[in-house]
Amino acid sequence: MKSFKLSLINVACILLLFTPGLAFALELEKLNSDLVQLDGKKLEKAKDIDLASKKYVAFYYSAHWCPPCRAFTPELSKFYDKMQKKHGDDFELVFVSSDQSAAAMAEYMEWGDMEFPALAFKGKGAQMMGPFGARGIPYLVVLDQNGKEVLGKGKEDWVHPGKLLPELKDLLE
Repeated sequence: MKSFKLSLINVACILLLFTPGLAFALELEKLNSDLVQLDGKKLEKAKDIDLASKKYVAFYYSAHWCPPCRAFTPELSKFYDKMQKKHGDDFELVFVSSDQSAAAMAEYMEWGDMEFPALAFKGKGAQMMGPFGARGIPYLVVLDQNGKEVLGKGKEDWVHPGKLLPELKDLLE
């Protein structure tokens, strides 16, 4: 009779198959190293942010050149500040820039009082919407700790993020 030996890789594969949240948590762990925050007028590596420890992570797709984005971003920044005070252990918001440069991204973050972290700028066109994206910006998607979309476009192509803030507040409270 042959003995059954599990390698570390086999164990990891089995865990990923039977624990959907684990795969998403590993993806969030990778994102932690790509997060930046505004320090004055300069983007610096974000410190002490662990996305995988959050119940909900929201991604905000936006750009400084987008008039509807500029109209909405100050409202989102105020909402974030309020929610962080009450629910910071359970919630994080991450800005995903569709700007043309890191300098434009930093300028927009300063202008919009974005205290939340952002994905580091990787070059023009590098910030893709991914599987949770919509057909336009501004766009907000909220994922739970298993990577399931709990707020976003749903069955539509695009939903204005302002419509989602009351639902996000209810979700957090």
